[in-house]
Amino acid sequence: MNDYIFGDLAAKDQNWDTLDVVRDIAESTGATPAQVALSWVANRPGVVAPIMGARTLDQLEQNLTAGDLVLDAEATTRLDEVGAPTTNDYPYGPFGEKQRGRYVHSSDQAISELF
Repeated sequence: MNDYIFGDLAAKDQNWDTLDVVRDIAESTGATPAQVALSWVANRPGVVAPIMGARTLDQLEQNLTAGDLVLDAEATTRLDEVGAPTTNDYPYGPFGEKQRGRYVHSSDQAISELF
């Protein structure tokens, strides 16, 4: 399962493209990539509050200022386009379809049906 998740979901070019856009917007706005990402996620429909992860007080303080960062329409559109889900993405692809059946005791059945 780890090979599937890493190979098909985590290590795909779209993730690296998204990071490139986040870094580009951060550079042009004078913000950190984390601030850009948090601002974008916080303003997505249906998101009540993004979950921040910080190891240091400095990181926490920087992340909290993301609430003051307002991304313009162009930046938001760029992020929306590069981060748009694709048909094979979880939870839309085959793994998500199988998992929605919620095999209560084990995911072995869902995994065996995928491969």
